[in-house]
Amino acid sequence: MLKSILLFICLIISTPALANEQTVYTPTDINCSSQDDIYYCVTARYRKPITGIVRSYTKSGGLEKEEHYLEGKLNGTQKYYDESGKIEEERSYKKGKLYGVSKGYYPSGKLKFRANFKGSRYNGYIETFDEDGRPIDRIYRTNGREKVVPARRY
Repeated sequence: MLKSILLFICLIISTPALANEQTVYTPTDINCSSQDDIYYCVTARYRKPITGIVRSYTKSGGLEKEEHYLEGKLNGTQKYYDESGKIEEERSYKKGKLYGVSKGYYPSGKLKFRANFKGSRYNGYIETFDEDGRPIDRIYRTNGREKVVPARRY
C-alpha cells in the first residue's frame, strides 16, 4: 500500500516536468510545405503536425538551424548559425508568420540589422548598422508605405 502511494506521488510530481519537455526532430523526420505564406510541417511517418524543435546540422556536425513549431507551424524563434557556431540571424514567428523582432549579426556578434514584423510583413522600423555598431539606415514601413530616415537623424 505504501509503495502504491509513493508511486502515485512520484507520478504526479513528474507529470508537469514531462509535459514541458519538447520533442526534437531532424529534417529527415518531417515533411514540410508552404501554403498561403505559411510554412507547415508534419511528421514523415504519421503525417501528424509537429510540435517541438527542428534542428539542422552541417556536414561537419555543427548546428546550422533551429526552429520551434506548434501544431505544424513555426511558432517561437528560428535561429541560423554560421560554420563556427555563432548566431547569424534570429527570427520570431507566431502561428506560421513572421511576428515581432528579427535580428541579423556580423561574425563578430555585433548587430547587423533589426526589423519588426507583423503577419510576415514589415511593420515599424528596419534598422541597419555597420560593424562598429554605428547606424547606417533606418526605414519605417507600415501599411505599404516606406520612409527612409538617414542615420544622422537618429
